[in-house]
Amino acid sequence: MCGLVGILAAPLTKTETDRAAELEARVRRMARAVRHRGPDGEGVLVESGRGGTLALGHRRLAIIDPSEQAAQPMTDVSGRYTLVFNGAIYNFVELLGELGERAPAGCRSDTAALLYAWRAFGPGCLSRLNGMFAFALWDRAEQALYLVRDRFGEKPLFYSRARAPGTGLQLLFGSEAKALFAAGALVPRAALRGLAQFLATRDVDHEPERTLFEQVEQVPAGCYLRAALLPG
Repeated sequence: MCGLVGILAAPLTKTETDRAAELEARVRRMARAVRHRGPDGEGVLVESGRGGTLALGHRRLAIIDPSEQAAQPMTDVSGRYTLVFNGAIYNFVELLGELGERAPAGCRSDTAALLYAWRAFGPGCLSRLNGMFAFALWDRAEQALYLVRDRFGEKPLFYSRARAPGTGLQLLFGSEAKALFAAGALVPRAALRGLAQFLATRDVDHEPERTLFEQVEQVPAGCYLRAALLPG
């Protein structure tokens, strides 16, 4: 189990440096909110694109490859893709074998297998995955963020399209809803319909995207969400 968090933010009328520093502080608060999911390390990436700023955070539980080579956020050798990942890809050895020279020598983690499978096949790689997973992948060429969840929804992935004074329009996401609240743009309020369904059925996934909180949704099982920055 690991924890992933992030913010994709539209530009504001402040300097790029100030914006990056603000988002880094916020994404670190989000990562601290899920530190119990990954006690073995923390990684953060913040960068500005043509139409906004992205901040990614990760809390790591090191199992398959405990070396720093498997630390996240992980970027491929071309620099196009960056990944933060929670879960396990059971057939990662077979995936690396299929990729051959398309994956760098020395790759030995399921994170690397997933990253280079996406680089080779794009979203088509999802049909090749045997495992449980939730991940966020940043494509610099497309200036697009992909939020992806496994077929059965074993790994959680929450998001919110939030707007708060001084923060502008932004997409918040994380492995737990409380990580979104830690970003400072949302106030936790119960969603009455979701709460009523939970009390009636004891099922928190009664509807694919609904959660127990207002303004908080989840990526449905077996689906991905794509969010792109508009050219500045």
